[in-house]
Amino acid sequence: APMAQVGSDISVETNKRLAEHIARFRNDPLGFVMFCWPWGQAGSKLASKTGPEPWQEELLTRLGEHCKLNADLRDIGLDYQVWRSAVASGHGVGKSAIVAWLVYWLMSTRPDCRGVVTANTGAQLETKTWPELAKWHDMAINKHWFTWTASAFFFAQYPEEKRKNY
Repeated sequence: APMAQVGSDISVETNKRLAEHIARFRNDPLGFVMFCWPWGQAGSKLASKTGPEPWQEELLTRLGEHCKLNADLRDIGLDYQVWRSAVASGHGVGKSAIVAWLVYWLMSTRPDCRGVVTANTGAQLETKTWPELAKWHDMAINKHWFTWTASAFFFAQYPEEKRKNY
C-alpha cells in the first residue's frame, strides 16, 4: 500500500500504520468503506449517515466474498472467477458513490492498480461520476496518498512516467 507523501502533515510512521491497516481490507470492500470515511462523525459531511445504503452494503459484501474466493482459487492454482454486477435504478440512489468507493478501495489496496472509469456519456462522466470521486476523495482518511484532477486520479508519490498505471 502507499506510503508517506512529501509535504504531508502526517508522519511516515503514521502513514505506515495507516497503510498496514488499509492493506487488511484487500478482500473486504465494505470494511474499507466503513473505515475510510467519517460515517456518523459530528461535524463531517457524513454526520447523519451510519454507512452505505442496504443495497450498497449487500453489493460490497458480495464483492468481498468474491475476492476471498478468488484468493483461495489463486492459492490452489486455479483460474479466477470474473466479477459481474449491474445496478439499474433511478437517480440519486448512490450508484456514483459506490463507483467512487470501489475506485478508492482498489487504488488503496492494490499497488500499481490500473483502471479506466467510463460512463454511458461523456457528460455523465464529467457531471456525475468524476465529481462523485472528488467528493469522496475529499473526505477519505488517506486522501493525502492521492492526487485528483479533472481527468486523472493517481498515487501522489508516483513519478510522472509511472502515473499511467492509475
